[in-house]
Amino acid sequence: AGRMIGLIGPDGVGKSTLMAKFIVEHAAALEERAFPFVYLDFDRASLDPMNTVTLLSETARQVGVQFPELAGDLESMRLNMQQASEHSRIEQRSRSSSGGERAGNQGFAAKISYEFMQRISSHSIGARPFLLVLDTFEEVQARGEQAVDAVFSWLSAMAKLRGLRVVIAGRAPSAGQSGVKNRPLGNLGKTAALSLLAKEGLTAVYAARIYERVGGNPLSLRLA
Repeated sequence: AGRMIGLIGPDGVGKSTLMAKFIVEHAAALEERAFPFVYLDFDRASLDPMNTVTLLSETARQVGVQFPELAGDLESMRLNMQQASEHSRIEQRSRSSSGGERAGNQGFAAKISYEFMQRISSHSIGARPFLLVLDTFEEVQARGEQAVDAVFSWLSAMAKLRGLRVVIAGRAPSAGQSGVKNRPLGNLGKTAALSLLAKEGLTAVYAARIYERVGGNPLSLRLA
C-alpha cells in the first residue's frame, strides 16, 4: 500500500517529536516547494479506524487549510462523504456476515478515496509528494486485527495517489502487514544522552548522575 515507513519504539523515545520537527520545518518551506502533509493522531477520539470517513475527512480538512484554493471544494466533498457514510452504514447493518460488512467497508473506502485523489490530481499539488503521518498507531492495534485491516485497506486505496508517502509511528510493528519498512527507535547511548542534557544546561557531573539514574530514554532525561 504505497511507500510506508514504520517508526517503532517505546513511549518517550521521540517518535512524535521527530515527526513534529519535520512538519514544522516543512510548514516554513517556500510555497513553490511545499507539498501536502497530513497528521492523524489516533489518540484523538474523533478518529475512528473502523470508519474511513473520519480519516479522510480530517485528511481533506488539513489539506484545505494548507492550500486555501482547494478548501471550498474539499469542504463540499467532506459534507458529501458524511452523508454517504450514513447511507453506507445503514446498508452494512443489513448484512449478516462480518465478511460482507468488511467488503462493504473496503468498497466505500476505495470510492471516497478515489474522489479525494481526483480533486488532488487536478490541482498543481497533484504532482508533488503527499506525506501522510499516522501517529499513536498502538491505539489502532488495541482495537484488534479488524481495525488494523481497516486502516491498511484505506491506505491501499490511497496508494493510487501519486507521490504518497506514509509514516506509521507506534510501539510495535503491525503483524501480517507487508510493505512497511520498520525503523526501530531505541534509547540514546550515553554520549548522545549526555549531549542532550548538556544542551539543557546541565553540568557534566550532574548529567552523568541523571543518565545513571534514568537511562537513555529522551523523555525521561528531559523530565528528570
